[in-house]
Amino acid sequence: MPFIQKADKSIAIQDAEAVLCNHYQNTSYDLTNAKNKDNATFRPISVATTQESHLLELNGEKMVHWLAMGVGAQSVYIPFYPQGTKVPTMYKYGKETYSSNSAYWVFKLAGTLVDRDWGKYGTELGNAQTAAREKVTHLRYQYDQKLSKEKDPAKQTSLVDEANAKMAKAALDIYKELIAKLITEQTADSPLRFKMDPNL
Repeated sequence: MPFIQKADKSIAIQDAEAVLCNHYQNTSYDLTNAKNKDNATFRPISVATTQESHLLELNGEKMVHWLAMGVGAQSVYIPFYPQGTKVPTMYKYGKETYSSNSAYWVFKLAGTLVDRDWGKYGTELGNAQTAAREKVTHLRYQYDQKLSKEKDPAKQTSLVDEANAKMAKAALDIYKELIAKLITEQTADSPLRFKMDPNL
């Protein structure tokens, strides 16, 4: 098999994301299907041990670093400007132990909470992903327009850093809302429940 082959059609960034987020969804091999728990036939690309996923879009000076923290299938790709000089604050932190100030752990926590019952919480995750994707794509478009009009290199860099910070915050805010909702809903899933007899 040749190392490089010509694609049958143009490959969009969304196509590449879909491949990296694949867990055999909508097939009998989907790991979110309860019957496949501890009985997987094939290893998917997107697994729970994924730390982060990157896509680099190179088009002259119009580069995009699409970055998803945590499991790609449970995260969202943010179209960062790689020309920036400042890393968004929550992207600076994160080690093996959970910390609430880490972007990685925000996305990972959301996925972990959904993992408790994918059938019950998967739709909420999908809604958050869609909202975050739309928000960061819109912000990226707005800043692309601003940058096309700005000729001063220092001001361009400042705009890029501002855009990266805003896109990161927008996605993280949506995921924090998802986490709050999931934790609140899952309090009802505790085995330490007792239904009081209304006649008492």
